[in-house]
Amino acid sequence: MTKALVCKACKKEIKDKDELVTANHYLQVIPLHHDCFDKDDRGVMATLFSNHRLNGWTGYCSFIIMVIIGFVLFFTIDHFIRYIPLCFIILEIYYRIISYFKYERYFTNHISNNHHV
Repeated sequence: MTKALVCKACKKEIKDKDELVTANHYLQVIPLHHDCFDKDDRGVMATLFSNHRLNGWTGYCSFIIMVIIGFVLFFTIDHFIRYIPLCFIILEIYYRIISYFKYERYFTNHISNNHHV
């Protein structure tokens, strides 16, 4: 038996792939309903580098932009500061990997298993 995905904000089960939003919250990747993320986006969790959406169109675009800007800065700066963008790239890749393997992949498998039953 597989475990259901539960929204961290409302504590209810996330039943549809379109409802799933993964966001980083203080160096953790959390699952949320789309509506819960929209409500909380302007609330207490919305601080600098926190509550950043990881999946969906905006998540993929911000990931690609972050990696491009990070590599450009890494190769154009000739000071030890050049490693700071590299740290952000590694952190962004870490978030995407955790989001996929912990929630998105499970959710996709969970839904596809239910359709075959």
